[in-house]
Amino acid sequence: MNKNRSTALNLVGKTGTMILLGGVLLAFVFLSQARAITDRDITWEVLARLIEDEWVSSHFIEVETEGGIVTLSGPVEDLLSKEHAPVVARSVKGVRGVINRIRLLHGDRSDAHIKAEIEEALLDDTAAELNEVTIKVRDGFVRLTGTVDSLAEKQLCERIAKSVRGVVEVETNLKVFDGGGINAAGQQKRIANSGEDASS
Repeated sequence: MNKNRSTALNLVGKTGTMILLGGVLLAFVFLSQARAITDRDITWEVLARLIEDEWVSSHFIEVETEGGIVTLSGPVEDLLSKEHAPVVARSVKGVRGVINRIRLLHGDRSDAHIKAEIEEALLDDTAAELNEVTIKVRDGFVRLTGTVDSLAEKQLCERIAKSVRGVVEVETNLKVFDGGGINAAGQQKRIANSGEDASS
């Protein structure tokens, strides 16, 4: 009886030791993998993702990493690149924080040219099934008002406006239509543009 009890205790002890050793091994592997991510690795991964991202014009964006903190710098020509680049950087494993020092270049484009390019971009984008969007531009500041069919279209309109060179800020006051069926099949997309400036 005592012998069986001793054997059982030995088995329990060995099992506990194996579990403990297994836990220590897993912890060691986890820590080793965590330590394997260097600042250089992070920098290259951020650069790669910026190049791949469709919403970022990354040609002149510089990336530096120190202690897991990523610093983005350099000039860009559109507001969307400046705002979206830090989002891309934060998605990289090992990044502890992002400092955005990207500079937005202010071109000499007129408000009329900016407005015309936004109109054209919205009409050309097949994903933007718009009912009515009013675009007002003043000194590079854009205001979007009107009605769209979904939150996704609202966000798309804002992104498209921010991607236009010369835009310095976008105010989005688009309402999402909740009655359904506002854009029937085959209905032509339409943009109604007011002649008023953005201050009205």
